Amino acid sequence: MRRMIRITGLSLLALPVLLLVLVTGGLLWANGESGRATIARLAADAVPGLRIEGLAGPLPARLAVARLSMSDDAGAWVVLEDAAVTLDLMALLGREVRVTALTARRIALHRVPPAEGAPPPPPDPDAPLIPALPDLPVTLRLDRLAVERIELGAAVAGMDVALAVQGEAALAAGALSARIDLRRLDAPAEARIALDLAPGADRLSARIEATEPPGGLLATALEVRRAH
Repeated sequence: MRRMIRITGLSLLALPVLLLVLVTGGLLWANGESGRATIARLAADAVPGLRIEGLAGPLPARLAVARLSMSDDAGAWVVLEDAAVTLDLMALLGREVRVTALTARRIALHRVPPAEGAPPPPPDPDAPLIPALPDLPVTLRLDRLAVERIELGAAVAGMDVALAVQGEAALAAGALSARIDLRRLDAPAEARIALDLAPGADRLSARIEATEPPGGLLATALEVRRAH
C-alpha cells in the first residue's frame, strides 16, 4: 500500500515536470528554423491569401515578420514589412495582457477588399451614442505603437497618403484611453489625438489637435466628423 502511495505521489510530481519538458521542447521547436517555417506555412494554409516571410521570435514573448501580405484575385491589398509584437509575459500573472511594443517599418494598405456575404444591417437609431466596450477579465495595455510609414492608397483615403504613427492605449475596468500622434510624410501636416472613453460612466472625451494646409486630408476628415 505504501509502495502504491509512493509511486502515485512520484507520478503526480512528475506530471508538471513532464509538462514543462513538453512546453520547453515545443518552444525550442517553434523557435527553430524548421519550426518557424512550419508555423508560417500552417498559418497561410488556414487563412486564404496570407503569406508570411521571415517569421522570427523568440516566441511567445516576441513575434516578428520580415514581410506579411494579404492577397485576393486582384493581388496584394495590404503589406506589412519588418513588423513585430513584443509581450510582457510576466504581466499575465497580474491579469494584464501587456504589449510592450507594436512596431512596423512599413504598412501599405492599397485598397479594401470587397466584403463577402450579406451586407451588415443598418445602425440601430436607438443605440447609445457611446459604444459599449467589451467586459474583459483582464486589462489590455499597449505601451508603444510605432509605425515608421503607413501608405494609404487612393482607393482608401481618396488620395495617396503616407503617414508616420506613434501612440499608446489601455483598456481597463471598462474604460478606454488612447494617445495617437500622426504625421504626414508627403505633406506638412500632423495631428495629435487624445481619447478617453468610459461607457459605464457615460463619458467620452476626445481632443484633436491638427495642423496642415487648408483642404488637406486631416481637415477634411474633421469636417466630415462635424457634419455627422
